[in-house]
Amino acid sequence: MKQYTRLFIVILISVLLFSLTSSCDSCNKKSKNNKFEKVIHKNIPIVEKEEIDTFQLNIYRYEQALFKLDPVNPKPGLEKIKKDYLFFLDGDLNDPVNISQIKSFINDPVLKHAYNDINKIYGNNLFFKEPLKYSLLRYKKIIKEAKIPKVYTYISGFLYEKPVIFLDSVLIIGLDCYMGKNYKLYSQMKIPAYSSIFMQKEYIVRDCMFAIGEKSVPQPDKSKTLLDLMIYRGKILYFTDLVLENTPDSVKIKYTSSQLDWCIRNEANIWAFFIEKNILFSKDHETARKFLADGPFTSVFTKNSPARTGEYIGWQIVRTFMKKNPEMSFKDLIKQDAQKILNESSYKPKR
Repeated sequence: MKQYTRLFIVILISVLLFSLTSSCDSCNKKSKNNKFEKVIHKNIPIVEKEEIDTFQLNIYRYEQALFKLDPVNPKPGLEKIKKDYLFFLDGDLNDPVNISQIKSFINDPVLKHAYNDINKIYGNNLFFKEPLKYSLLRYKKIIKEAKIPKVYTYISGFLYEKPVIFLDSVLIIGLDCYMGKNYKLYSQMKIPAYSSIFMQKEYIVRDCMFAIGEKSVPQPDKSKTLLDLMIYRGKILYFTDLVLENTPDSVKIKYTSSQLDWCIRNEANIWAFFIEKNILFSKDHETARKFLADGPFTSVFTKNSPARTGEYIGWQIVRTFMKKNPEMSFKDLIKQDAQKILNESSYKPKR
């Protein structure tokens, strides 16, 4: 696994550098657990049918363009596709190092296998295109000055921890990270089961909008507490509430249905633990990792618990705050500090 991740990172970094230097359990049916949809929020954007019909979303298939090149002499083909893929290829194609790296990538037997499998599933039918278009239009209504990004698909080299990358005006989707939880290459690449279970097509739009949310919500300052980080994550998940229509909470937070049910049943107990242990204002990195890092479960709770329980609680605090402030815009929400949100939410889950 690591060798392919390193290969991808080398290729992506070098491509970006020479660019700069030269110019379902988890498929989850609509869930009864979707608490957000039971509440009317005035700041949910409405996208009219006419807007959907007139907006054309183009998705550029870099993996198809790349793997169709002559594997022995890709340079002539790269020069032909350069115009459509400037994000990847805006640089000196006469540099033999860059050409060599791309040759290594497209001749890698595992990645070639993945490319063939991607074409079997996705081919010319990107079935996530319409829901992505709708969510991007919602995003534009929430943050009016934002630009709808140019969208690419590619092969990431199984970069499962970052399947979607959003860089201001560009959104790139690693289709090799959405081949289904039982895809044989995932186990061969030693991808942990708690990650591969969500590597399904149903999560593509969710991951796209979560990546955009991460860039849209300001990060806490360097002296951040656990509460700061919880509310930061909660704001991002609230953003997915606004841009993802008819999407179960379990998909938004990337939990199985049973994991989400566990959090709902134990919400009061989780909160009581934070209060009793007096850790909300802890600045300890290890404490934050226990409640916010991904993994099979939260180590201080039962093995039936999901990871990221702090993220779940932060989400519920933000939702509670916004329920009390239904006129507040998302742009105003993200300016509010964590302590104010907690205080004004009067968050206290029932046992």
